[in-house]
Amino acid sequence: MLRSPAGCASSVLLVPDQVRRLFGGQDQVLAAPGRHTLLSFPMDAPTLAVAEIVVEMEQSELAPLFLDPFALCDGEVIWEGDLVDDLDDDLDAG
Repeated sequence: MLRSPAGCASSVLLVPDQVRRLFGGQDQVLAAPGRHTLLSFPMDAPTLAVAEIVVEMEQSELAPLFLDPFALCDGEVIWEGDLVDDLDDDLDAG
């Protein structure tokens, strides 16, 4: 977990090199419940457990971000919402 009183922890997602520096280069799930907090979970962490932790932390934020999770896969930060959009496109095309 990265916490920043200045409210910039979530912005680390914009710089994949910094994500790897802070959390390691292994594949992982990333969540930003608020500007001040960035969480990392192992890729094989139970989805419901991750969701419960993130939602609980969002509820304690003054200005929660309510973002879909991100993932670090093969060194690249990917927004999970993109994966849903790609799946929807595939379903529409099929």
